[in-house]
Amino acid sequence: MSVTPLARLCKPTPVGFEPAQEPDQRTGHWPGWVPVGDGPDDRWFREAFDASPGIPDGTYELCGPKVQGNPEKCETHVLIRHGSVVLTDCPRDYAGLRDYLVACDFEGIVWHHPDGRMVKLKRRDFVQSGPKRRS
Repeated sequence: MSVTPLARLCKPTPVGFEPAQEPDQRTGHWPGWVPVGDGPDDRWFREAFDASPGIPDGTYELCGPKVQGNPEKCETHVLIRHGSVVLTDCPRDYAGLRDYLVACDFEGIVWHHPDGRMVKLKRRDFVQSGPKRRS
């Protein structure tokens, strides 16, 4: 079995990229973020930020009408602090997670380990073609 060098797996990073951790050695996925700027690509971030006076420092998910097809069905652009929503009804087995995510109206689930590690499971990991959300 041959191993692809990590440098070939990683996508080029955008200007200003701030890594959150080292790239995954198997997939090359490199979590991180890019600071919000003044350009047109960041207008929805700025709109949501301007509508949130006194927002605490932290990392946020942008949701709204012009973001990723708006699976959350937000009427305006909003910033949701990472880790602020706890899913108390989320199953932990494969079939249960699959059914839960296929029926959900959000991008996915992030689990936070006490030592700082995180893992994300996305709805699209189970849904390959077309939306199959609950109404």
